[in-house]
Amino acid sequence: MNQRKTSYTLRKGRVALIVGLLVILALGGWYFGGSKKTPELTVNERKDWNVAIDKNTVFYYRKYLSNHPNGEYTALTFDMIDSIYNAPLTEDELLAKRFTGKYTQSGESKIFSMRFTEITPNAGDYDFKCRINMGPQLKDLIGSIDMDSYDISFEELGDDYPKLNIVNGRVYKRGGEMFIESVDVEQYWVLR
Repeated sequence: MNQRKTSYTLRKGRVALIVGLLVILALGGWYFGGSKKTPELTVNERKDWNVAIDKNTVFYYRKYLSNHPNGEYTALTFDMIDSIYNAPLTEDELLAKRFTGKYTQSGESKIFSMRFTEITPNAGDYDFKCRINMGPQLKDLIGSIDMDSYDISFEELGDDYPKLNIVNGRVYKRGGEMFIESVDVEQYWVLR
């Protein structure tokens, strides 16, 4: 009977030891790691992220990255940029559309329009000529559209001033609407 009591006591002691260790591990995990709060977004970061998701354009994702380089969604932002869907574009669609928008030059906001005047396919991309109308000022530009990424770049022709210095952009086509938007957070413009 004494041996039976001893083995019962040993078993009971082992169970108590195991339960005690589990409690210590649970409390230790809570104390050292589980009680940490997940980082909360600032109001500005949440606002910038929501705008980026809503607009779903390279400019707004880059703006989020510029404002929050170590933000909660930094890694996801690069994935979102890579996953932006764009419906296919045709030469005829681009030639038929007159794009209108605002451009800020020397602190002054100006309304301008742009029309492609010539598009030439070039190894799967489009090279183009276009005309910019800024009221009394007309400018001819050349450029190209990368048909894989839909990035668009411009180069001004002639020596007339002031120069527009339009930064690169991206062409989008969604739900039948086509627009061009800058991708540089230092200079925002959009043509619809």
